[in-house]
Amino acid sequence: MKYNQRAYELKVNNTKYNSVHRINLVEEQMLGNNQGRMLNNYIKEYVLFDLETTGVSSNYDEVIEIAAVKVKNGKVVEEFNELVNPKRPIPYAASMVNNITDDMVKDAPGQDDAVDAFMEFVGGRALIAHNADFDTSFIRANLSGRVENS
Repeated sequence: MKYNQRAYELKVNNTKYNSVHRINLVEEQMLGNNQGRMLNNYIKEYVLFDLETTGVSSNYDEVIEIAAVKVKNGKVVEEFNELVNPKRPIPYAASMVNNITDDMVKDAPGQDDAVDAFMEFVGGRALIAHNADFDTSFIRANLSGRVENS
């Protein structure tokens, strides 16, 4: 149950988003010049997500957890929760914030595999996050880094 804590928190709190009229979201195509947009209408289907990371820079730090819930017509219909192995020690300060330790992620998939699984879960739906600029910067950095390196 503790591994699903983030998804559970999102699931419990997702009802507040049902009445939100202005929502930050990232369009389904996250590469390129797309920086998201504001919507002033109700979205019937979306993914509410949160990341935990080793620090605050998408250039130097890594994702260590991705948690999300898929919402359809105001009801949570599916959950996603994945710990991610950053392939380096998690800084003490980060562990104090997110309570994720090296032992918890040692057998977890790497960031590329976890982001791929998350994007498959999203399936082109609108993405909603409390701190969308921060969270999507890590997803964008992972995806664009792979395009540049291929």
